[in-house]
Amino acid sequence: MTDPIADMLTRVRNALALNKSEVLIPHSKLKLEIAKILMSKKFISSFEVCDLMYNVKSSSMRANRFNLKNVKKMKYIKLSLRYTTDGYPALTCLKRVSKPGRRIYANKEWYAKHLRPSVLAVISTSKGLMLSDEAVKSGMGGEVLCQLF
Repeated sequence: MTDPIADMLTRVRNALALNKSEVLIPHSKLKLEIAKILMSKKFISSFEVCDLMYNVKSSSMRANRFNLKNVKKMKYIKLSLRYTTDGYPALTCLKRVSKPGRRIYANKEWYAKHLRPSVLAVISTSKGLMLSDEAVKSGMGGEVLCQLF
């Protein structure tokens, strides 16, 4: 997989389109930080890190009970998606901005020029991941990972 963040956003978009309550995402520190940001803005209701076991030879998510030496454990992030009382998703659009082939960097003036007030961007700065409104307040720039609204 060349772009794990795009994979995460696509999994969440697909789960929202199917009105799923939960979605599993392979674990990484960056994806966990994005999940914390989504939860802080109330786009998801909760998240947790869980372990799943699967059989290496058959690549199914269940372990073969007769041959346990082929079992491998992987960490996943389980996101509980949030919906309004009308049944609409709390998160309507996820868009990947900076891609492996074309990185997009922003300074503090970029936010006012390229983002509407209702759109939030996840920025990777030297102080860690933060939202665009926090980056404007602190006067920091960085790589624009994705847009949320």
